[in-house]
Amino acid sequence: MTDLKFSFPDKFEEMKKTLKVWQQKTKAQYPVPNPDFDVNKRYEWEKNPYR
Repeated sequence: MTDLKFSFPDKFEEMKKTLKVWQQKTKAQYPVPNPDFDVNKRYEWEKNPYR
């Protein structure tokens, strides 16, 4: 996988602006950390076999 934002900085900025407009139009919410997350119980139900 290659991060193309360094190869195409103009396209990157254009896409970033488009994303911000979309987020404002749709009132998209950002994910927030779960305050109840317990790192010690992370694998209580075992690890995901696909990861």
